[in-house]
Amino acid sequence: MKTLIRPDGSKTPVLEAVWDVYRSGGVVGGTSAGAAIMSEVMIGAGTSVAALTRGVVRDYSGNDLPADSGVLVTRGLGFFPQGLMDQHFNQRARIGRLAVTLMDEKKNGNAIPGNREMNTLGFGVDENTALIYYAKEKKMKVAGVGGITMLDTKNARFTRVGKLPVIENLLLNYLEEGDTYDFTTGMIAPAEGKLSTREKEHYSEQYSGQTGILSPNPATFRDLYTIYLADNKVSDTVSCISSTGENSGFMITLYKTPATTCFYPEKPDRSDRYTATGIGMDITPVHISVTPMYIK
Repeated sequence: MKTLIRPDGSKTPVLEAVWDVYRSGGVVGGTSAGAAIMSEVMIGAGTSVAALTRGVVRDYSGNDLPADSGVLVTRGLGFFPQGLMDQHFNQRARIGRLAVTLMDEKKNGNAIPGNREMNTLGFGVDENTALIYYAKEKKMKVAGVGGITMLDTKNARFTRVGKLPVIENLLLNYLEEGDTYDFTTGMIAPAEGKLSTREKEHYSEQYSGQTGILSPNPATFRDLYTIYLADNKVSDTVSCISSTGENSGFMITLYKTPATTCFYPEKPDRSDRYTATGIGMDITPVHISVTPMYIK
């Protein structure tokens, strides 16, 4: 950013040249930090735990924000004006930092230069995955082996318990290879060959809450809202607790809403390919107490 934007906020000749390519219909792409930089508001650093426990940092002059200092929110380049971008999403457990940043943006919609309106949508891009944005049509398509997690904060609520955030009524959508989203209509279209799993769910086991080194195959965040919720006959709610200290943590609760739908390929290949929409999500701070089951 420091090489592309002058201290007064104006574009350098190099960035102007890139914008000329973009306006003429050319392709502008970026990976990792190059993906985060595409939105008008950029997540510059920070983990989910730091975001939930320390909040948003907007004024930082160094090059590398310490990992436990919060989530750094600054200015991006604005090639993707439809919401906030995050990356390495499921692989680095970034759901917390995206949610915190989105809610802070919703509360302070004009806090960052270049942010013309409140952001209500967030997009978490997995590794080896692309969010392809068609600017003229205002549509996006997913390509690659992972997926795109969409967070919608339009009807979400943000309160605090002490200094800790409580985020309720987030709406989660998940898109994979070939799925599309229309920003004008708000419609998600599953890839060709995907069918609804309603009343034909593949799974019936409830989530056990497994975690740690005793779990040989721990569930991922994606597993929670696909296998254990949206594509599950018996589960309407799934909760997972992550500790942030000896006696503290956050609970993520995912739940079906009247709008929850799940799609799966009619002829699956070697990997699961899901589309899941309309999933509710809450993030709540909790006290954690551990008591031995034996009596001394």
